[in-house]
This record gives sequence, structure tokens and C-alpha cells, in this order.
Amino acid sequence: MVYLARDPLIGRLVALKTFRSGYNEGDRELLEFRTRFLREAQSAGILNHPAIVTIHDVVDLSPEEGATFIAMEYVQGTNLKDRLQSVGSLDLPRAIDIVIRIAEGLDYAHERGVVHRDIKPANIILTRDGDPKISDFGIARLDTSDLTQEGQLLGTPNYMAPERILGREVDHRTDIFSLGVLFYEMLTCHKPFQGDNLTMVTHRIVYEPFTPPEQFDASIPASVVAVLQRSMEKDPTERYENASAMAEELRWVLDSLPADGTPGQRRMSETQDVSGQLEVSAVQEAVDAAVAESSNDSDSGSPPRVLPPSTPSTSAEPPASNVSMASTVSIPPGSAASSKRPWRLLALTFATLLVAGLLGWGALNWVRSQQPPTEHPDAAAMARSRYLPMLQAVRFQMAQNRPDLAAGHLAKALEIAPQDEDLLRLQREIETAQAEILAQATQREQEAWLLEARNALKRRDTEAARLAVERVSALAPDNEVAQSIETEIEAEEARRRAERAAVVRAEESSPAPVEIEVAEDPVPVATEFPMSITFFTEVSRGNMKLFVNDRLILNEDFKFVEKVGVFKTEERHGRIDASTVVDTGPLEVRVEVHPRGGSKVQGHFADVVGDGDPRVLEIRFDAASRIAVGLRKGTPTPVTPPEG
Repeated sequence: MVYLARDPLIGRLVALKTFRSGYNEGDRELLEFRTRFLREAQSAGILNHPAIVTIHDVVDLSPEEGATFIAMEYVQGTNLKDRLQSVGSLDLPRAIDIVIRIAEGLDYAHERGVVHRDIKPANIILTRDGDPKISDFGIARLDTSDLTQEGQLLGTPNYMAPERILGREVDHRTDIFSLGVLFYEMLTCHKPFQGDNLTMVTHRIVYEPFTPPEQFDASIPASVVAVLQRSMEKDPTERYENASAMAEELRWVLDSLPADGTPGQRRMSETQDVSGQLEVSAVQEAVDAAVAESSNDSDSGSPPRVLPPSTPSTSAEPPASNVSMASTVSIPPGSAASSKRPWRLLALTFATLLVAGLLGWGALNWVRSQQPPTEHPDAAAMARSRYLPMLQAVRFQMAQNRPDLAAGHLAKALEIAPQDEDLLRLQREIETAQAEILAQATQREQEAWLLEARNALKRRDTEAARLAVERVSALAPDNEVAQSIETEIEAEEARRRAERAAVVRAEESSPAPVEIEVAEDPVPVATEFPMSITFFTEVSRGNMKLFVNDRLILNEDFKFVEKVGVFKTEERHGRIDASTVVDTGPLEVRVEVHPRGGSKVQGHFADVVGDGDPRVLEIRFDAASRIAVGLRKGTPTPVTPPEG
């Protein structure tokens, strides 16, 4: 239950969330609920952010003493679920603004190790000012478990990420998936993964794409759909790296939305009213002049009567109606003009109609000249609207320092607009960034080979040292450190030659050796030896490559996962065993392990084997991505994985 209360010390209104008293210590389900209740205070209590409901205090009393309760910030407003049910979907800018603020609050919580795990409209409170606040951290955890002691899955299925449904390890990216579902529902008032029952909903979340939001609202731009797609990726590694990255991309989307409204235009009716008045005046003057000329030429009778034009109305009338009214002429019957010059009436009517037509044509052209030309989007603008989501993806990947991924999106955009200046400029930026990353990788590779050369010199293995220096020289011929090591190698080889020469001189000056009889069947010298290989890893997924004297011996993908429930699997330690035959003499071993989702790690080992006795090569890769390589005589023994 939640009550509205007042803090008696400072008079502040607070919301009291209570846990009923009198629970049984032996009731495991009730105890677990109480644990989650107190966990809300523990997880949200360390948070202080404008987008998160603040926890003021918690009181934990025994069953005999009374109820346990949390005193939290009292927020006047309504939750987002009630808002969507009563009013409907939010307009796009408002929805984006709310999601940005929620993402900022989640990022703040994630940085402090708190994952909410139940982001949904009912847990988002909108204040009277419209500001969102995240509430109900009841199943938030500082670890990654989603199951109760009885194996029940916590949270709301419609908003769960696939990894939670499958019982896999979760992190802050599960909140990003739920936020994407929330964003989708704010725009469409529908859930992206719909079904008639829980089984169908969870199946679609794990295996099927969400319903395109355009089916509910065709006006949703492609850039927003791209954000929804990225936030609701099935694989957590394909989602936004953190909530702040999602908020940053939404800010860019919000800035790129077109502004509301269009430039004002003069209404046609207003210009038609003005032109109608001009036409009436001009036609009246022309008619008056023609009638006056007719009157002067007539011998007798009254002058012709011209009907006055009607007053123009406030509504726009076609110019033709004004002309017909202004050109109505009445000639009294029996007048001299009527009897002597009938052709003048025809000329007068024709002149009136001609003048009216010319004036109407001129007025129409004037009206057209006052209207702004209709703007048709050019080909470049249409192309830009098509590649805008790709351009957004390019900029985001560049902001994350991933030019290789940005180049893939840019290639698709260049197919649409190969001559676009913005795209060509981005292409140059990507090429520069790729060159810098390649240079950094080359530098790291040089440093690794230089370290190998120094270690080989310490072992007085000039052959291995020279091989490492040659590889550095192939990458950077002018590398001064490599040249210095090469000088040390030459000095070491000269020292060895001097030692051998001294031994030869000593042997020549010593007495002749005594002949010793050799057995008829001397023991043959071994030229090779069997070697067993044992690879033990604390990382459950990845790939391992083993090179012996620069020859690839093993190239194994490993995946050590055990199914422990209907929807749950557990990562395990694992072991790979193999065997081979190796030539005696110098032995150089190189191991490369590439854990899934991590960077490749290398390990090296060198020795000299002079007999044919069996050896065991033991390789260990621990959870901290460290490799240990050792060689011993004998046969493999079982390796017991460490506890945990």
C-alpha cells in the first residue's frame, strides 16, 4: 500500500510505501517479497537524479514492532500508462523529449551499478509540468539474477529483453531494450511484440522482429525507426552501448525534425478583390469615353444611359461578372444614334469587351506574380531524405570511434547519392580515422615484436630475436629500436663465434684423444617427440589457435554452456585435449585466444628439446584474459577447474 503522509519534522509531504506487518518468518515467498521491497530502498536510495523518484528514508521493523515502510518523494501527476490510455499516443517531439530524460536517469543509475529491470509505462510518473520520473526499483539489483528462489521470472514480459527471457546474464542493456519498447508504445499506443498469450509474446521477443511502427502511424520518420531498431536488438552487443548514447542520438533526431508551419501566403480572394475593383473602374472609364464620343456624333435625342457598376463585395468574384455588369448599355429607341449609326453600338460593345478582356488578363498575371512559386523538391533533396537514416548511423558510429562500421553505412548512402558533398566529406573523415586506427594497430604490433626480440636475446636465442626484428622491419623499415636490437644480435653472434673458435683452438692444442670402442648397435638419436596438448579456459566462449614453430596445430572454437532449466543456461569452464608429434631441437610455441566479445590475447613459450621423451604442453586462460603456457615431461593429468 502507498499512503500520502507529512514528515512531522520538516512538514514535507511524502509517499509512504508500506509492507504489511505480521508476516511469517517461515513464509519463503513473503520473505522474498519483503527482500525485494527493501531492495528498492537500497538500490534507489543511492540515486539522486531529477528523472528518478528520490528515496528519503526507510524503516525496517520486526513483525512484532509494526510495518516496514519506505518514505519517498511525493510526485503530483499521473503515470505514463494512464496518460496513454486516456489521451492516446504522444506527439513525436514530446515523446522523444520524455525518452531522452528517462535515458539520462537510467544512465545515471547504470553508472552506479543499479539496473532497474522493469521499465514500463506504469513505472514512469509524469509530473504536472510534464517531467518524467522513474519509480519502483523493487526488482532493481546490483547483480544480474532475474529469478526468485522458486525460479519465477521477475518483471513484465512485454517489456523484457530476450536475454532475460532466456535466463542469460543481463546488464544495463536490458533497460535499453525496455526503453525502446516504451518509446514504441508512446508513439503508437501498441506494443511492438503482441500475442494472445505469454508464450506467444515471449517467443516473438526472442525470435521475431517487432511490428513496423509505420503500420500504426505512417508519419513516423525513418530516423526514429532506426533508433527503435537499435534499442530493441536481440543481441545486447548490438544495442546502444549505454543509455546516454541513445539519448544523444535522439537529440540529433529531434534537431533534424522539420519545423512546423509554412511561410504565409496572400490569399487569392484578397488579390481578386483588388483586381476586381481595378477592372470595374477601368471599364467604366472606357465605356464613358465611348458613349461620350457616340453622343457627340448623334444629331438629336438623349445621351445613352450607362448603368453604374455594382459595388464589389468582400468575397472574391470572378472578373467576368464585374465586366458584364459594367458593360450593360441602354440606348433609347428612336434616337439619332440608333437610327443613323447602328454600327457604333456594335463598335462600342466590342471595344468594351476588348478592354475588359485585356484588363482581366493583366490582373490575372499580376495575381500570379504575387504568389510564391510552388517549390518542388529537387533530386538531391529527395535523395537526402532516403539516405538520412544511413547518415545518422554514420555519425553515430563515428562518435563511438567505429569507422569500420560507419564505412558500411556510408557505402549504402553513396549508392543513393554518390556526388553528395556531405557524404564525400564524411568519406574522407572515415578514411582518415581508419588510417589512424591502422597506424595505432601497427604500432602495437611493432611493440609486441620488439618485446619478443628482447626476451629472445635474454635467452640468447638469436634466431628467434632476428625473426622478431625482421617482422618489425617489414612494418617499419626505419624503426630505430629494431636497428639497435639487430646490432645487439650481431654482437651476440660474434661473441658465440669467438667462443667456438677458442674451443677449437683448445682442442687442437690438447693431446690426441684416446680411441674408445663403440658398440655395434649404438642408440639412435631421437629426431622427434610426442607432445600432448591440454588447453583449460575459464572463459566459456571463444576461439583458440596454437602455433608450434610457426605451424598451425589447433584452430578450435569453444563453447562450454550447460542447460540448467527450460529457459536457462549456465556458462562453464572447459578443456580441450589434443596431441601431435614435434621435431626435436628448438621449440617455439605461440597461443592466440580470442574470447567472444573481447580482444585477442597472445601467449609465447620457447625451449629446446633434445630427446624423444613425451611432453605435455599445458595452456591456461583465466577469466582476467591471462595466458599461462608450460611444458613438462610425462603424460597428461586431469585438470581440476577452480571453484566458482
